[in-house]
Amino acid sequence: MEIVARVVLAFAIMMIITRMLGKQTIAQMTYHDFVAAITLGALTANLAFNNMIKISHMIVVLLTFSGIAYSLMILSLKSRKCENGFRASRR
Repeated sequence: MEIVARVVLAFAIMMIITRMLGKQTIAQMTYHDFVAAITLGALTANLAFNNMIKISHMIVVLLTFSGIAYSLMILSLKSRKCENGFRASRR
């Protein structure tokens, strides 16, 4: 029963974080967005299935990582130099 609760909590947190960070298609993602999405997925999977990790610790980790991702997103919107650093180079 604890696993079900952890999965539901992980799913709810990911839905909230996804709404905060904004929806994008794969074609619109930068390297930064892609890495952030993969990392958030891995962190959420740990929250859902790793019973050794306290739920409160994982929530702090998810919120911290989301805050960093959000801050970098805002920074790239405000600074053209940062945006070019996060954008994928096209050849």
